[in-house]
Amino acid sequence: MATITVINLAATCDIPVLTSITTNANTALTVLRFTMQNTSPVGIEYQVATDSSFTNIISTGVITNIKTLAGGGYSIDIPFNATPYEPYTTYVRIRKKCTDTNVSSWSIPLTITSGSASWGSGVGVAPYSFNPVAVIPANYSTPVVNNPQGTNNYSICMTGNQFTANVKIDTATPQAGTQIFLNDGVTKAIPGNIPNDFAGVAGDCNTSGIRWIRFTSDTPGILGMVWNVEPSTGKIVSLSNYSCNE
Repeated sequence: MATITVINLAATCDIPVLTSITTNANTALTVLRFTMQNTSPVGIEYQVATDSSFTNIISTGVITNIKTLAGGGYSIDIPFNATPYEPYTTYVRIRKKCTDTNVSSWSIPLTITSGSASWGSGVGVAPYSFNPVAVIPANYSTPVVNNPQGTNNYSICMTGNQFTANVKIDTATPQAGTQIFLNDGVTKAIPGNIPNDFAGVAGDCNTSGIRWIRFTSDTPGILGMVWNVEPSTGKIVSLSNYSCNE
């Protein structure tokens, strides 16, 4: 008896072909153009990485707003500002989500930026810095102690002491919602991640997290500001009532 094999073509989700990348200077969007069989996918997933093997992914997400181009093909806008990464080589790839569970393989990657600088400089996810910074661990009750009769005075308004550190952030200026990273630009500054050479109070930061941070800058909008940090996430949550006159 002959055996009949039934191939379910509907279950196959074709791999999109990434054709071009367009970046706009200092904007938060990068345009990816591609071709695919028009099967009305539920979304296009993208990844941006520092290596062609995509072991260090710095941006990822799913875009559901897929544009049909007049000259043929499709495009999506991904929330990735390529400008800080121009000295480095970054890679991007996409895959199609035909349904929530039926997903294609990844496309052949293209490069968004093709610089020659080494990633060892730590641009990572967070390319911005205003170093040095002053950090106060969460097991301290206040960012400033100024007791004329005491011997344990300290202040977040000073650097060059045990509270001085170097970090990177993922926004162009410090603000509520900014994620604080170690100086590698990849590792979040949260309990368990803080190395011994982070600062003189590295042990306290590694155990309890960072509660307050102050950035050094000549920018008036940053100068003297003290920020409240959620210690468990390493994210700035608000501007503190404390401030420094520099």
